[in-house]
Amino acid sequence: MQAIEVASTLCPEFMVRHCFRSYCFGAILAARNELKLDRETFFIAAMLHDLGLCDAHANDPGSFEWVSARLAHSFCVNANQTETRAAMVHNAIALHTSIGIADQYQPEIALLHFGTGMDLFGMRIDEIPRDTLELVLADHPRVGFKAEFSPCLNHQAHQKPTSQIAGAVGIGILDRIKEQL
Repeated sequence: MQAIEVASTLCPEFMVRHCFRSYCFGAILAARNELKLDRETFFIAAMLHDLGLCDAHANDPGSFEWVSARLAHSFCVNANQTETRAAMVHNAIALHTSIGIADQYQPEIALLHFGTGMDLFGMRIDEIPRDTLELVLADHPRVGFKAEFSPCLNHQAHQKPTSQIAGAVGIGILDRIKEQL
């Protein structure tokens, strides 16, 4: 799929694995809760949600969520996706770090929030059967994830001190990223 190619071209391998895990965790939660969602839209959003953290775009103006959302929207338009899908992908990515907000929207938006939260912090991890979790982690290992992902967020906080992530870094969010799930 083209979204995988874009993510793989722009992002380091540890981040691509994070994108896959975020998708898997969100999809598992969707199935567990019998949610109807457009899986392709959700997959595109999951694969492209951190483009704003990648070296090529880390210094683009705006918070990484908005940079990623803008790039993903352009990707959708250039890939002849509908404007409805492009807007949903944009909104899912723009809101994926918005605690208490993202979960109030469509499943594709809420599940990106919960899938990324599960991968970073273990949020709702108890809702995933252990054997299923082990399968996801075997396919997309977290080896060195905290050590590699934390500097990306730290860079954003320093480059963009008024961004949401700067506030989160300032109150210790990097310490909450799990070494292992």
